[in-house]
Amino acid sequence: MDVLRIQLEEQDARFRPGAALEGSVEWALEKEAKRIEIRLLWFTEGRGTRDVGVVERDLIEGPGKMGQRQFRWKAPRAPYSFEGSLISLNWIVEAAVDPGDLVERAPLVISPFRVPVRLESVEAREKG
Repeated sequence: MDVLRIQLEEQDARFRPGAALEGSVEWALEKEAKRIEIRLLWFTEGRGTRDVGVVERDLIEGPGKMGQRQFRWKAPRAPYSFEGSLISLNWIVEAAVDPGDLVERAPLVISPFRVPVRLESVEAREKG
């Protein structure tokens, strides 16, 4: 059975923009892979078109059947994690084995407040 695991150094996975974002990817594969790609990306969820942006990418060529690799990036200055009634923006670290469909994801938050920014409608703000 194939194993792919992401471990973030920051246990609560909440980062301020510009902070060190560190972790590791560990794998144990039944078959040799060509590569493993580690990505830091954001994506939107909710109504409308889903958008995705890859901010960082590390490529491990010829990773072997077992191994571990550290990654170290800076949390981007933008966009912030946010939640709204119509749309949300989420961040993840993703590791993917090529070839195949083995993918692992670790959710995280990037915000000056270390929590997603909560978007309110103008009507809700006026009532409050």
